[in-house]
Amino acid sequence: MYNSILMNNDGAIEQIEIYIRTYRSLLKSAGFVNIDKLTDAHKDAGSILHEKGKSDKIDTAAFIYSLLRLPPVMSNVKKIILGQSIRVFKNNRFGHIDEWTEVTAPGRRRKMYFNGRDTLAVYIASVTDVDDLITLLTSFQIEWNKLHGKISKERDVKKAVENLLDPEDIFKIQKIWGDDYHKFLTAVKYRKIDFTVHLLSGSYMEYARATQHWWDHVDTTLPEIKFIDRPVYFVSSNSHSLVNLITRFALNHEKEIIEDLYKSKNETLINLWEKIEKEASGVAREYFLCYLSKKSLRQSNHLNQIKSSLESKLGIMTIPARHYLDIDVQIIPLAKLAQSGLADLLNLDLKPLTDSKSLIVNIDYPLGWAAYQVLTEIGQNVGKILGIYVMGKAATLNAQVGDILLPTTVFDVHTKNTYAIR
Repeated sequence: MYNSILMNNDGAIEQIEIYIRTYRSLLKSAGFVNIDKLTDAHKDAGSILHEKGKSDKIDTAAFIYSLLRLPPVMSNVKKIILGQSIRVFKNNRFGHIDEWTEVTAPGRRRKMYFNGRDTLAVYIASVTDVDDLITLLTSFQIEWNKLHGKISKERDVKKAVENLLDPEDIFKIQKIWGDDYHKFLTAVKYRKIDFTVHLLSGSYMEYARATQHWWDHVDTTLPEIKFIDRPVYFVSSNSHSLVNLITRFALNHEKEIIEDLYKSKNETLINLWEKIEKEASGVAREYFLCYLSKKSLRQSNHLNQIKSSLESKLGIMTIPARHYLDIDVQIIPLAKLAQSGLADLLNLDLKPLTDSKSLIVNIDYPLGWAAYQVLTEIGQNVGKILGIYVMGKAATLNAQVGDILLPTTVFDVHTKNTYAIR
């Protein structure tokens, strides 16, 4: 979130730096920080994703942003433990976290475990994760406690919230919490939040070691590949993007996917599909089917088996993340691409690739500084890097569904460098 803070004048940058120095120095010196100590610096930083931080009004946009990037158990959490690897957790008497309940957040990929009472353990990949989590937790705490102050004495919390928030924002929160929406409101009513964050180790070596262990897991899972002898095309993208393009899975199983859509009774998605049908847009059709296929695959073992069989035939291997960075890896051999439908799509003869030893290594893109660590680690452990391809997007506050923002300028908060993109 704080990467989106306004940076158009020296005063704004100074406030950002004060904010960052405050929590980093506390974490480094004491090993922990109370989020309550950061709220003033957070508000003064003037994040464009938390514009009403100083206001008494509920900043529902900031609250929803945080809700989507933190697990639902946050209503019970008091203490958050950050560590780079299971070794770091074990060395600090938290070696049993794998026995805790694994929890997830819709808008962030992180390995997180809840002890069932009041403690959340989070694997972090780089200092970017620390920055991201601190600002999310601070924003969450500020807005939760605002709402708590307004409804703590109300008998009917649901009605009280309806008088406070716009119907559209209430709908978004209901969508996040589903059947537990009333439990969420009840928790807000009765509890004021005061998070404490513990950083078990903040050294660069621990981040580098965690990345090394992450790659070791990939290497030992597929010893027959012999990565050290293979030329590699490095790709950072969503794990479904290249596979959908190569296998055309979604397009070939349109019937089953659309049946699932109508069973879901999601009027918004159904209306979008019917609009695409009328416009007869082939490109939009496939993209939308790819999006829907993720939902169908979560519900259908049969479709999962078909997809796995198709990927296996093309030599596509997926190594799920474990213990360290929450980054899945896909290995796609170029030699098998001639057997896919990609040749027809590109109108190219791919048979010359049959003898290729090269691989596409696709990672489910990491957050911030971890991307550099991952690329460095892979570069040191493969035969040769033939190309680097990064697919991503920048967040935009004013847009419609499907819009893409392509930045022309990027400010690196770590090095203080500004990069112009042409």
